[in-house]
Order: sequence, then structure tokens, then C-alpha cells
Amino acid sequence: MKGLGDKEGMLASLRMAASLDPAFQEMLDAALADADDSGLFSLSPEDKKRARKAPAGLTKTQRLAVAGGLALAAFIVFVGGVLYVARSRSAAAPIPPAGLSASSAETIPQVARAAPGPEATVVSPRYEVRRKIGQGGMGEVFGGFDRELKRGVAIKRLRPELRENKAELERFLAEARTVAALSCPYIVSIHDIVQREDGVFLVFEYVTGKPLSSILQAAKRLPFAQCRGIFDYVCQAMDFAHRAKVLHLDLKPGNIMVDDNGFVKVMDFGLARHVKDSLSRLTGQAAGGTLAYMAPEQHRGGCCPASDIYAMGVCLYEMATGVLPFRGPDFLAMKESLSYAPPQALAPDIPKGLETVFAEVFTPDPRSRLTDSMEFLQRLKAL
Repeated sequence: MKGLGDKEGMLASLRMAASLDPAFQEMLDAALADADDSGLFSLSPEDKKRARKAPAGLTKTQRLAVAGGLALAAFIVFVGGVLYVARSRSAAAPIPPAGLSASSAETIPQVARAAPGPEATVVSPRYEVRRKIGQGGMGEVFGGFDRELKRGVAIKRLRPELRENKAELERFLAEARTVAALSCPYIVSIHDIVQREDGVFLVFEYVTGKPLSSILQAAKRLPFAQCRGIFDYVCQAMDFAHRAKVLHLDLKPGNIMVDDNGFVKVMDFGLARHVKDSLSRLTGQAAGGTLAYMAPEQHRGGCCPASDIYAMGVCLYEMATGVLPFRGPDFLAMKESLSYAPPQALAPDIPKGLETVFAEVFTPDPRSRLTDSMEFLQRLKAL
């Protein structure tokens, strides 16, 4: 910008102003002092002596020129000050992690940026870790960002017990690749699998909204029309997976995601259950977790598509009545004896025909059970 480097012109203007009005002498003195302190420009001792010598008499034209000179001087001092402050702040600001812009680095918690290991910013050059959002059966869950496609993702870090056993890890990864091949709008997609020496990470589609479990915790129970609307999505997701020969085996409200627009997606097909089974084999202890939703045959180590239908029935019962049908402690005995309260006794407003649907879904023998998820949906729509 023209004039920004004209120190003599600026000081000359201040000298003329000081000659007209002694009040401007302080401004001149401050400019001379600040010249050394700020580093914006420097003056020699001779310069300072000349600067303090006010010019003799001024003509009217010269006096009018002073005003313009003062405006330029003020502007120069202002711009110089801004540049100086910006330079000082940038020198003190932390440098973002390699490969990150300053804006993206600011969204990552300070503890994550400072700590070593996979939690510190990235799991690969492509994926940023931004914040921990939960702890699931598979391990820690983080909110992240896909740098290539510029979108949010969910990143799950597998539990160390699983990744330290090569055979179990290979079984899990084979299952994950099978699930990743599913392409259905009602199933949460697996985008990528990242393996590092210090961990294995699954990168999932990020779904905004809440798990059905959180919705039920707040509402206790849902109107039947809303239950049927949610199951419209769930049944289609299960039908798609079953036709692809993929079982869920751990369906529960915590694995049913309802987004901000009411759109529903099912997550963790086969994976959560696989982790539980692997940990059971590795530790020699029975797999804990969601016994209330498991079909009777799963208690004995068996499974089939009808096992998922059973879990769907338990979810629907809980949604419509506000309580689980089988609450233990001896879950298997209760399921085999069909020891559950009639749903209308808990929620008189639900359709009477729903009791018949539950009777078919909760049949202990999977060969006599309702086995098709789309038929399940048609039964609900007919009520």
C-alpha cells in the first residue's frame, strides 16, 4: 500500500501538527518511542533529533496539508499496530497437528491433540478422531471426520483382547467385510477397516439422532402407530440382511438408530455378538450382555433367521408396553414357559391382534416361529 513505508512523511506530518498545537507533541513523542518498541520501523539518533525539530512558520496551504498528513499518519499507525498484534498472536498460537488445518484442529479436544497414540487426532491419513462419544461392546466409539469425502464418520476401536488374538481377529474381520458388503438405506454402513500396530478401527457411517433405547428411556413406551412406523424400517433392514445370509444376533433398541427426521437404521449386524462370543472363548466366561433379547436357541449356542425375529418381537413388546417381556433372572426358563404378561394388561390401547403376533414370535421352537421379517411387518400393518 502506497505510503506505508514513508516514515519521514508520517513524522513530518506529526511535527507540523505539533507546531500548530502543543497537544500533538505527545503524539510525536509516542510515535518516536513506539518506533523502537514495536519493531514496525526504526529510527537512528539523528532521525530522532530531526523529528523533534518543529518547522518554522507555516503558510495557510501548508497548514491545510497538515490535516491530510495527519490522516495518513493515523492510518499508518493503525495498520502497523494491527500487523504487529497479529504477528505477536501467531507466534504464540499452537501449531495444528501435521496434516490438519487450524480450523479442524480446534474441533479436536486439547487432550486428544496432546496425547500420543490413536486417540491423538488421526487413525490414518484419511480419518481424524475428534471426540469420544461412547463405549460399546466392541470397544470405544469416537466421532470423526473423513478428510477425502469431507463427511462425518463414527470410528470404533476394537477391544484389545480381541485384536491381540490373531485367530479371533481374523474371524471378526471376515464378518466385518461381509457386513460391509451390505448396501441398504436402512442399515448403518461400514466404510472402512483400518489396522495399525496399536489397534484396529472400524469406520462407520455417522448417523445423527438417538438410539431407540434413549427414546424409550425418556418416553417409557410409544404409541402403536409410532412402533409400527419404526418397525417398517427395521423389518426391511432385517429382510435385506437375511436375504444376503447375514444375521444380526444382537438386535436391541440400542442398535436401532432413529435420526432427527425419524428415519431408522439398524447397526452392528453380527459384529457385537461376534465380539461377545470371541471374548467368551478367550476368557472362558459366559458372554454377558443382552440376554433379555436373545432367542431360546441362542442360550444353547444355536442361531438362525428366526432368532432375529424373536429379538424383534422383544423390542416391539418393550416399545409398546414400556417393559421387557422376560426380565429374568432365569431368562431361558421364562422364555421356554412363555412366562410374560399379556401386552394389553400393560397397555390397554394397543390392538388386540398384537397378542397373537407375540404368541407366534415368542414360540420357543424356532421351527414353529414366525421366520420372515416382511411377514412380520404385514401382520403389524394389518392390525
